[in-house]
Amino acid sequence: REDSDFAFDYPKTSAPSDTTEGQSIEQCHLGPNTRLSSETASISSPVGDNVYKGRAYRSPLFLWMITLIVMPTLITTVLISAVVLWQISTQLPALTMPVQEQYYELRDLYRDTKTNLLATSASEVMNKALRETHLLSRFSSWLYFDGIETNSFTELYHGAAEECKTTPTD
Repeated sequence: REDSDFAFDYPKTSAPSDTTEGQSIEQCHLGPNTRLSSETASISSPVGDNVYKGRAYRSPLFLWMITLIVMPTLITTVLISAVVLWQISTQLPALTMPVQEQYYELRDLYRDTKTNLLATSASEVMNKALRETHLLSRFSSWLYFDGIETNSFTELYHGAAEECKTTPTD
């Protein structure tokens, strides 16, 4: 430290106490810590020369970070994704074939069940309609041919249809 070529200039005395109010910063810290000489100054400092002009992506530190941190991470991620996709694409058809066959069986069973239910529903609707039509036709034939003697407000006129057929229209 006593050598004149030593880059750092440490004071020989101890640091001042807290009672150094009103003194300048250099006096408080006993001067600068480095000697600025032509031998100790760097030859070309990118920050000092302002080579990058605020563009961080041109700095060597940024390029080294991209090269050593970001690129390996991206390459590893892409490789893992490719391996997983390849494994899925080779093993998935073997897993999906039984499921697909069961799906087709369930679909056919659903179609059969739905068809049977719709046929049963249509049969019940037709059965009810036919039963009511049969009852109404029997009841109307009894009324028409005086099978039921009733004193109702309805009177059937025999031959009225023939009279309507022969009446000329204007």
